[in-house]
Amino acid sequence: MTTARAVPGVATDLPSCVDVRGALCVFLSGSLVEGWGHRDSDVDVYVVREEGPAHADFLSTLGLVDHEVETAVHFVDGRRWDVCYWTPGLLDDLFARLGEYRDDVRGLAKLLQPSDVAFLYRLSAGVAIAGHEYLRERQFVVERSGAAAAIACAAAEEADAAIEDALGLEASGDLHSSVLAARRALDHAIDAFSAHQGALAPAEKWRYLKYRQALDKVTDPPLSLTEYWRLQTMREFSPENPGEWVQLTLDKCYSLLSVLTSAQVSG
Repeated sequence: MTTARAVPGVATDLPSCVDVRGALCVFLSGSLVEGWGHRDSDVDVYVVREEGPAHADFLSTLGLVDHEVETAVHFVDGRRWDVCYWTPGLLDDLFARLGEYRDDVRGLAKLLQPSDVAFLYRLSAGVAIAGHEYLRERQFVVERSGAAAAIACAAAEEADAAIEDALGLEASGDLHSSVLAARRALDHAIDAFSAHQGALAPAEKWRYLKYRQALDKVTDPPLSLTEYWRLQTMREFSPENPGEWVQLTLDKCYSLLSVLTSAQVSG
């Protein structure tokens, strides 16, 4: 058993199924590290070493680099442990690729796949068990790269497209579809704003929590957490006048996206 930094709901030792032999770095990440987990949350462990596991339960492929990531799944005392093995070469190639697009945020935004976003999030949110300096140096590379800006850019473009849909559908009289498009625009606008502030968690279920995390970094938010939740839960929606809710929601989307636009201009 390897001693680990205390994380709520997780044993203080790593089980023997986590093969750390020859590891340059071992870290935890995901919802439990963020403080967002629950009693049934999986434990996500990442081992950086030259060799993968003796047996991989599934493989995942990144979009930015031609590497497969091996993951072994174990169950310890009724809890699932996902142990993901990364090679140093994978990280080197990923950072080299990010470096190629340091000054081309839009170009990087077009290349990023969901698997890349999840990968970068896991790395940036990691808490080291071993190889603390190794992890911190690579987290610093992610922070200095254009990854967060590219993720924000991609989400903002999706939000813009959804806003256009909502306005066009409303003008055509299809108010039901306009409402759905406005909801989609809000989701993407929130994601864009959150990524702009460095909150990279990709899963939809964490949208509220990552927006809350993002708001901790701003003094004058365009949309308070309470206002966001009222919109998300459609508190002001009236079936007799759906266009009013659509317009309110789109106005807030514009406010969220204007923060990104202002940053681009000032940058």
